[in-house]
Amino acid sequence: MCLGLGRTQLHPPGGGKGKLIVDADTMEVGVRAANIVIETDSKETEKLTVKLFMKGYLQPPYLFQTKGDLYFIGKRSTQDVRDFSVDTVEPLRSQAGSLQVKVDLPFMRIEPTGIDQVPFVGDEKMVVRTYRYRISLRELPPNEPFSGQVTVQDPWRPERLRQQSIIAEADYPISVAPSNLVLRPLNKDGGILRAQFAARLNRGVGPLHAAVEGVASPLIVQPLGAARDGGYSHFEVLSKAGQKVSSGTFMIKVTAGADALESVTIPVIVPSKEG
Repeated sequence: MCLGLGRTQLHPPGGGKGKLIVDADTMEVGVRAANIVIETDSKETEKLTVKLFMKGYLQPPYLFQTKGDLYFIGKRSTQDVRDFSVDTVEPLRSQAGSLQVKVDLPFMRIEPTGIDQVPFVGDEKMVVRTYRYRISLRELPPNEPFSGQVTVQDPWRPERLRQQSIIAEADYPISVAPSNLVLRPLNKDGGILRAQFAARLNRGVGPLHAAVEGVASPLIVQPLGAARDGGYSHFEVLSKAGQKVSSGTFMIKVTAGADALESVTIPVIVPSKEG
């Protein structure tokens, strides 16, 4: 709640009254409270605290809010579960119903797990009902980033919708940072170009190797010591001594283990001198 009050002064005449005007942003739903502290020159009551309640302009019943951490990070499994809940404000003596809750990803499912309720601060004849759900993978999706939406419809005002995003990062076997490189000269005179990156194996164990793709590449990659900093191995990309490097994009392949079954490729950009 944003109150347009700050610190102000009133100077009512002795025994008189003063008017305090509070400007506040309107709310659609819910109830919020704020304390207004009034300091006086009275020795008996140096401070007075006035509690201000604000109610949304929609009258209950209504869909209040959605809650849940719907991020999927790392290796995916059909055993992964995320908790999701929907709060409504409903009459105390009403029967809990069912809500229209949909997910727009075909490989995900949403299942109800229970309903709780607590008193509603803004009206003793109302309660806040929490409808709980479990969101999980029906089947394993492709190993790529994906995103979607969970949509909840207000049963009393069908035009009102609440949406919450589902976001998943790709489950790549090897993490590399930064995800693309730009080669820059070591000094103002140009000459050797250099960039550094770090890589980590997310699954299994074994050393990481990195090399520039292409038989006659003017670039080389060399390791910078053993893995450190949370398992990251550090590498340096250099232009070969005495070789001219034309502007363009080169590719570095990072592999794990002797068989190189796990790999990831990152671009290396050599900007033009004009750029």
